[in-house]
Amino acid sequence: KTPYFFFRSDGEPLLVAGLWSDAGFTVVTTGAVGDFAEVHDRMPLVLGPACWDRWLDPEQPAPAEVLAAGPQVGGLAMREVSTLVNRVANNGPELIAPVAVGPRAIGSEQGALFDPASERTSHDRG
Repeated sequence: KTPYFFFRSDGEPLLVAGLWSDAGFTVVTTGAVGDFAEVHDRMPLVLGPACWDRWLDPEQPAPAEVLAAGPQVGGLAMREVSTLVNRVANNGPELIAPVAVGPRAIGSEQGALFDPASERTSHDRG
């Protein structure tokens, strides 16, 4: 799978709805919308700045109107990043650096499935 980095295009923090307890936490998800639906069918419930204080106030019950508003995706962007991000041992800013995305011939990797030299190379990559 191709990894993507999702971020606010204005550089501000990206706040997603979540629930926390002593036992653990969870991120609230919803159906993906816009460009995000091309990557996955679900996405975190992104909260707009107007909702932040209300969502984070422990005295408020989970505000139904915040949940019903759906994800606030205006001003969000995404870009393809290196597959290095898929390994938990990796850490650093290079993990979210954009990768050059060039044209790829359809089926260009198909022949490699039957090439013994390619098989050895893929095992050597570990």
